[in-house]
Amino acid sequence: MKIHAAIFAFAIISPAWTALPPGAWAPPRVLCNIADARITEASGIVESRRNPGIVYVHNDSGDSARFFAVGRDGKTRFVVTVRNAANTDWEDIAATRDSTGAPVVFLADIGDNEQTRDVLTIYQVVDPAAPKGPAGATVGVEARAIRFRYPNGHHDAETLLAEPAARALYVVTKTRKQEPSEIFRLDPRAPGVQTAVKVGELRFSDPLPIYTGMATGGDISPDGSRVVVRTYQCAYEWPVARGESVERALRAKPRVTVLALENQGEAICYGLGGKTLFTTSEQCPTPIYVYQWRMDKRNVR
Repeated sequence: MKIHAAIFAFAIISPAWTALPPGAWAPPRVLCNIADARITEASGIVESRRNPGIVYVHNDSGDSARFFAVGRDGKTRFVVTVRNAANTDWEDIAATRDSTGAPVVFLADIGDNEQTRDVLTIYQVVDPAAPKGPAGATVGVEARAIRFRYPNGHHDAETLLAEPAARALYVVTKTRKQEPSEIFRLDPRAPGVQTAVKVGELRFSDPLPIYTGMATGGDISPDGSRVVVRTYQCAYEWPVARGESVERALRAKPRVTVLALENQGEAICYGLGGKTLFTTSEQCPTPIYVYQWRMDKRNVR
């Protein structure tokens, strides 16, 4: 589905959709442009936990099992090939540290436009160290498959959330009929094919009545204190209290931030410090936008 960028002009300037105090995301700026001709359908983005300054992006269906390490200048630093994996329809990527503190990456093969796939897969790999040598080198990692089915039929999905220490994974479905998105929890340690547990629903209040309410990506901040889910128009963000589960946090009313005009925005992530958001879109070349958290000093005591 290709999104015509002009439909977002009103949303970007609408004063009804400003963020709430005591702070807000500053207006976006272009961090860099991804110009690697191999990255044509960037459907997920996440900042590496092992390699500061590197974001990982990947294509959705049609590419091989690989993802790209992109620097702050938009240039590909290295390519990660994923062994024992296939890219049927990769739609999101998440990163965290496991229970031992080792950095890991999850790749969500959860796209199902026709809603015919009985078993979906999320691949877990180590977050690799950047290889030595010239830019563009390749490093290989071994995948462990986390396989699951839904308890209530077939769903298309493009959003994966990974809790700190990989305690749980969450998949948020993408709907096209003004129906709520469903939230499903997975145990990343479960063997075999597990049945996902439905733990909630989300409704999105996008300002424009076109391509509305479709969850296309998400992330949990590195410290676990915030969770964000994006649509084609907005970012929806929830605070997570210490000791609180993501599923419980998602029951509250979110902060809503209108996102930059993008061709087909399906990717969002927090920076390592939790005070930046990165977004990007399909098509090539395409920008990576960065949003910086701006405190409202009038409300800080």
